[in-house]
Amino acid sequence: MATSGSRRQASVARSRTRPRTRGDDPICRLQAQGRFVYANGLASSTTATVVDGQGDSPLVTDGPYLESEEYLGGFWIIEAGDLDQALALAAKGSKACQGKVEVRPFQ
Repeated sequence: MATSGSRRQASVARSRTRPRTRGDDPICRLQAQGRFVYANGLASSTTATVVDGQGDSPLVTDGPYLESEEYLGGFWIIEAGDLDQALALAAKGSKACQGKVEVRPFQ
């Protein structure tokens, strides 16, 4: 699950000022359920560098791959039995982070 950058950053800032407890932290709940695999935040999209190695020599450019008002601010890797369960967990994550969540399976 991934959240939009600006809202994720706001959520992270709030969590630093308010101690997390097992009851209100979505990561703690996922850990308790045995569904949590990994989560991390990403730096702002303004720090991105794009590398295109498809040609004879790599082309390196500053900035995000796509210009957008929303960007990936962090991600969670979870275990879900099926898509319905993943979507239900995403809904809880969206509410906790106060932002949209995109769900994708691994290939």
